[in-house]
Amino acid sequence: MAGPTGGGDAGSGEVAGFLLLQLPPELTRDDAVLDAALAALPGGTPAAVEFRHSSWDDEAVYRILERRGASYCVMSGAGLPCVLRATAHTVYIRFHGPDREHLYAGSYSEDDMQWWADRIGEWR
Repeated sequence: MAGPTGGGDAGSGEVAGFLLLQLPPELTRDDAVLDAALAALPGGTPAAVEFRHSSWDDEAVYRILERRGASYCVMSGAGLPCVLRATAHTVYIRFHGPDREHLYAGSYSEDDMQWWADRIGEWR
């Protein structure tokens, strides 16, 4: 039997993990659309939202995520907004690579990973 991170079939009633809503970089802030999308998810579906446009970095947006129980997706990567914010019990982090110019390029150093470990420790 699969645990909460997946492995079971979709019809078994098991939790498949998080649903990641990755918004494109050209999609600017729209609170009503965000709220409606999160409200439309089946109850109990753990969701994380990855905002790639800086207009989403706003307290009202974080309040919507908190109210809907959705995780803000903390990102690390070239040109992506890296906002250290927890909006739900689980903090969802995506490591897109440490290269400042290209996504998915390079390897994180031990110092970088220690920095992230310290942030995760703060969220605990």
